[in-house]
Amino acid sequence: MHYDNKPDRVERLEVLYEEQAVVTGVFLYRNEIKVKLRPHKSIYDFYAKEEVLLDCKYIYQENNVLDSLEVSDEIRFTHFYNDPYEIKTIEREE
Repeated sequence: MHYDNKPDRVERLEVLYEEQAVVTGVFLYRNEIKVKLRPHKSIYDFYAKEEVLLDCKYIYQENNVLDSLEVSDEIRFTHFYNDPYEIKTIEREE
């Protein structure tokens, strides 16, 4: 949270975090993907699970990337700190 010099007003700064993962499942009908995060690249302890289901409903870009994803693709995605399972952008690693 960001506090300015007005005591009754609080502004929230939303910062995007970037993660890398390998796709283990694609569920287009639910707009979700299942991924295995790279443990040394992850910033969250609760990502220690083997696989994580990510919500892709609110991706800022078009769904072209989501439609072309396949199992074992390496991806890079961004999310807000307070919503780690709701991703904002996604791109395939080259």
